[in-house]
Amino acid sequence: MKHSDMVQVTYGNSKEEWGVPSTLEFDFYFSQNGHMRIDIDITWGDAMACEFYIESPGKVGIIQYTSFRSKTDPSNTIFALDDKSLQYFVDFLNRFDGFKLDVSQFKFLDKNDNYQPN
Repeated sequence: MKHSDMVQVTYGNSKEEWGVPSTLEFDFYFSQNGHMRIDIDITWGDAMACEFYIESPGKVGIIQYTSFRSKTDPSNTIFALDDKSLQYFVDFLNRFDGFKLDVSQFKFLDKNDNYQPN
């Protein structure tokens, strides 16, 4: 779905597995004030998995982190992308003009539990 300054990508769980959310959603909010910035929300079912931003050329910042060791969600549930999916996601983000991001900047989304939130 495309809005004026936002693109929403929703994936449905066609298997309808018990206990697995029915949707995975990526919301991309675009702004430009001298440089390109994209705020990205990832929602897994009804839960906010994480919210972060990227700024050109290669800055990544966490807005909200709700996975392992989160201070806002003490359940210690883990939301992560496998290595291949994370690389594809970073490759996708780098297709926007001016971005030069590396998968190492996205430890908060990888399957390892080595991210330490502030």
